[in-house]
Amino acid sequence: MKKYTFLVFLFICVTAFAQKDKEPLRSRSGKILDQKNKKRQEMIVGKWRPDFFLGANENYEKLTLKPAVNNDEPENKYGQFVEINKDFTFRSYSQGWCGNGCDLEIRGKYSLDTDNHIIFYYNQFIYNGLGCKGQKKLKPFSQTYCFEVKDGVLILKQ
Repeated sequence: MKKYTFLVFLFICVTAFAQKDKEPLRSRSGKILDQKNKKRQEMIVGKWRPDFFLGANENYEKLTLKPAVNNDEPENKYGQFVEINKDFTFRSYSQGWCGNGCDLEIRGKYSLDTDNHIIFYYNQFIYNGLGCKGQKKLKPFSQTYCFEVKDGVLILKQ
């Protein structure tokens, strides 16, 4: 009886003082990211202003994404944006001055590999604006870029 009482006491002590670790960061495929990949992901998460629309299915050799400034100045409020999230989702969109045109918003997921490559999976295409009637439906596709961050600027190269 003393043996069982001791085991119950030991179990209570261990579970009472044990701390639950944070959920490990996982890639799109479900693999746990190592420390190097976590740091690389932290470098690219945020809101960016690209020099070309990301996801236009064009083959640009190089895309430069500068950090977006969050204020109400017109030059910071309108234009093209890319939001890269920690949960391996992203959003590429244009914010126009008025709703008379047709702006495309692309949503999808991304993954990282060990060779500084990021793969964007473009899954959802949303047209916004009054001039969007008759726009063709786009099919899901993916693009792979080699990426680096220099002086706070995200550079994507094909």
